[in-house]
Amino acid sequence: MQTRGYLFALVAALAVSIMQLWAMRQAGWIIWTKESKIVQSSIQYGPLRTCSKLVVHFGAEGTQSTHELGTASAVLANGPASTSEVLAGINASAYPTFTGDLLSTLSDRVAHPLDKDDGWVCRPFPQTDQDCNSDGDRAFCNAFLTAGYSLQFSGVLLIGSMISSLLTIFSTSAMNKVEGYRVVGGMLGAASLLGIVAFAIVHDAYKNDWPYLFGASLSLGAAFWVQLVAWVVGVLSTIGVLTVGFRAERGALTGSAPVNGYTRV
Repeated sequence: MQTRGYLFALVAALAVSIMQLWAMRQAGWIIWTKESKIVQSSIQYGPLRTCSKLVVHFGAEGTQSTHELGTASAVLANGPASTSEVLAGINASAYPTFTGDLLSTLSDRVAHPLDKDDGWVCRPFPQTDQDCNSDGDRAFCNAFLTAGYSLQFSGVLLIGSMISSLLTIFSTSAMNKVEGYRVVGGMLGAASLLGIVAFAIVHDAYKNDWPYLFGASLSLGAAFWVQLVAWVVGVLSTIGVLTVGFRAERGALTGSAPVNGYTRV
C-alpha cells in the first residue's frame, strides 16, 4: 500500500481517538430527568463519571425564584404542596438538605455550587461502595464498568494503529510498505470493535437494566451518539485500509503493480 494509504489510516485513527476520548470523558450517555411544579432534577451517567443537577423553585407559584443546586434533595420551609413531591424518586440521605429560610439568607455564591459546568456536580462513576449495592444497581454498574474498560483498551489499540502507521510511512522496507496494512488495519478494526461493544452495552443498559426510574424519563445524550459516529468511522476506515492494502499486495505479488525491492518469502 502506498504512503497516502497509511496517512489516511493515521488520520482516521486520530479522528476516532479524539471522538472516543471526548465521549468517554462525558457523563451524558444516559440522562435521567424528572420534573414537577417545584423541582427539576437531572442525572447524567457515563463510563467514567456521573453528574447531577437540581433546580428548585422557591416561593409562591408564578413568582418563585430559581436556585440551581448541586444536590439532589431540598426541603421547602415555605412553599406550595408538601415536600414529598420534591423528594419523590430522590435519595435524600446522600445529599445535604436546605430549607427555604436558610437559602434566603445565603448569597448567590453560597447557594449556587461553585462549578464551571452550569451547576452540574460530578463525581467518578461507578463507585462500587456507593453505586453498586443492590442487584439492580450492580447490573447497571457492571454495564458502565465494562463499557469504560472497553473504551480504554480501544484507545490503546488506536494509539498502536497510529504508531504502526507512522513506522510504516517512514520505513524504507518494501515489505513493510506492502504488508504493513495488516497490522494497521487490524488494530484499527479491533479498536472499532471494542467501541461497538461499549456502545451496545450502554444501549442495553438503557433499554433493560435501568434501576432508578421512579417515574422519570430517560434519554440518550450527545456523548452516546458521538461514540456511534466514532465506531462507524472506525469500521469504514478499517474496510477501506484492508481493501486498498489487499489489492496493493496482490498487485505486488502478481506483478500488475510491482513494488521495487518486494519479494515475498
